[in-house]
Amino acid sequence: MDMPVRRVVDTPIEDIKLAKEIAGTLSEPDKMPAYGYGLPAVACKRGSELRRNPNSPCNRCYALRGHYQFPNVVEAQQFRLQAINDPRWEDAMVRLIGRNCAFVPYFRWHDSGDVQDYTHLMKIIGIAERLNWVKFWLPTQEHKLVRRVIRKYSIPRNLTIRASCALKAPIGQWKRPVSFDCTSSVVSKAYKKLWPELVETNNKDVYYCPSTLQFNRCQQCRACWNPTIKHIVYLEH
Repeated sequence: MDMPVRRVVDTPIEDIKLAKEIAGTLSEPDKMPAYGYGLPAVACKRGSELRRNPNSPCNRCYALRGHYQFPNVVEAQQFRLQAINDPRWEDAMVRLIGRNCAFVPYFRWHDSGDVQDYTHLMKIIGIAERLNWVKFWLPTQEHKLVRRVIRKYSIPRNLTIRASCALKAPIGQWKRPVSFDCTSSVVSKAYKKLWPELVETNNKDVYYCPSTLQFNRCQQCRACWNPTIKHIVYLEH
């Protein structure tokens, strides 16, 4: 059995039980190679507006369906939503992520939900700075908020902020959010039959998510976390 990589975890919170009491448990998305942190999708700010638009990916948000609606999942997400306001939250998350990502140093913000406010985003940046050996991926619709931050602060190299296109669009016609190096978009299921051919064309400018061809799993793909890949296209769930 492989041993976890020994890393320096800079946090005053040593006890894992206490860290969970403060921040809640990490989520474990089936698709992902490692852990995430999910908030209630109903608490999305920009996403809640986009849900009213039938041409937005948010209109049929996967995090408002299926197992995300199980009572235990809803309860855990609500706890995390409140937890991000705890002044100890950042320290607790450094402890939890540092331990749980020892084997596979990848982490997703958020498998459901989105950034809540300026303070929340600055805490996420602080966590990435303190765990510089973990690769973080943050997909977001909160473009204005993120622009405000990236214009003032240097984003850690291990944190890939990927701005999501607000609307679905035909292949090649997506409108990438301005001011972002890394973006993503969703296209209609009508492209499903063409997906194997599209995946074959993958490059650093446009990368089609291969999970559809891999039993809805990332498997060995880590494109979402890779800041050199400019635009990722997902097939609609």
